[in-house]
Amino acid sequence: HIYTDLQRHAGWDVPILKTVAHKEQGIAEVIDAVDKHQAYLAESGRREAMLRDRARKQLLGTTQGILMERVLSGQNGAIDDLAERIAIREIDPRTAAEQLIKDAG
Repeated sequence: HIYTDLQRHAGWDVPILKTVAHKEQGIAEVIDAVDKHQAYLAESGRREAMLRDRARKQLLGTTQGILMERVLSGQNGAIDDLAERIAIREIDPRTAAEQLIKDAG
C-alpha cells in the first residue's frame, strides 16, 4: 500500500542515482548510498525495529505452521464434519476452528 511505503521511508530521502552498468558508471555512488542508508537504519533504530518485526513474523508464521500440523494430523474426518456443520449453518467458522484446536491438544 502506498501509505505503508511512505511510512517505511519516513526520515530517509531515497536518492535517485544514474548508473550505466556496462560503462561501470555510478557504481561507487550506489555503494555510497547503500552505506549511508545502512548507517541511517542503525542510527535511527529502524534496523532493530525491522529485525524485531521480522522475528515476530517468523515466530507467528512458525507457530501457525505447527498449529496447522497438529490440527490436520489425523483429523480429516473431524474437519469434514465441521465443514459440513458450517455449510448448513449449524456452527460458525470461529467456533469450529476453536473446536479443531482444542481437539488437537
